[in-house]
Amino acid sequence: MIEPLDQQYFKIMLAENYNEEEYSDLDKMFTKASKIATNDELFYLALNGNTFVRVHSISPLIERNDKRIIYLYRYYSEFPLSYKQKMGCVISDQDMALSNIRSKIIYSIKNFEDYQYIKEKDEKELRLFFSEDEIRTFEDFKLDDFKNYLNEFNKIDKKFIPNRIETLEMIKQAWKDEKIQSQY
Repeated sequence: MIEPLDQQYFKIMLAENYNEEEYSDLDKMFTKASKIATNDELFYLALNGNTFVRVHSISPLIERNDKRIIYLYRYYSEFPLSYKQKMGCVISDQDMALSNIRSKIIYSIKNFEDYQYIKEKDEKELRLFFSEDEIRTFEDFKLDDFKNYLNEFNKIDKKFIPNRIETLEMIKQAWKDEKIQSQY
């Protein structure tokens, strides 16, 4: 399941020019594989896969409400994984814990709240905004679990974010190149 993903990933990464079509194919390959993967397999990949696989293994675990998402958040807070993500024409730095895991939890809560608001207002309009799959997902959505994830993330952040800031300051102090140092 993973070997073809790895081959495609490294082919793209080693190429001189970024090929959006090949990257899109890689995304489709992973989506297909994640549908048949167990939570244990996805959890393993979220810790041990290449960067693409790690980043993309998080979403299905969140969708499946796997409680180990807290462990992954803690792990990637203690051992940060930074990567770059292209959104349109902009390439931005991302952080596995903060911009991937936390943001997906917040996004899930926000979508659920939107769903509830529309459902209360006019249930007939639901199908204009949400697919049947999304509606089924929202019917089983456990808001308290997702709010609990954020509470746990806040506790983890209090422990690890100061350490990350301190490490960054130490790196800046030891850095020799003034041009690069000023970017931080």
